[in-house]
Amino acid sequence: MMAEDNVQDHMERAPIFPGNSCYPLSPDANQQYIDEDSPCNPSDQLNLILEMLGTPSSEDKQFISDENARIYLDSFPIKEKQDLSNIFPGSSPNELDVLEGLLQFNPSKRMTLD
Repeated sequence: MMAEDNVQDHMERAPIFPGNSCYPLSPDANQQYIDEDSPCNPSDQLNLILEMLGTPSSEDKQFISDENARIYLDSFPIKEKQDLSNIFPGSSPNELDVLEGLLQFNPSKRMTLD
């Protein structure tokens, strides 16, 4: 099983994106802007998602209808996509394919049951 192969002790398992805020939906009242290059706290959930998935392409942002949301997303520094096999070294190629299919920024590109 993927989780057991990556983290042996179930007590050490954690969410993939353990953010503690998601500005502007749920801003952290005590948020301090530590990094001048980032518009948010390093533990902001969107920041953590972008750290793993990388900066979405212009095509992948087209589904965002709110102009302020696009501006906010564009204010993050450009980030490279992480290799999931480095993050989950105990996972098989099939498991990584499923994870890759589910972790798509653009909802129309995400794996579905259909």
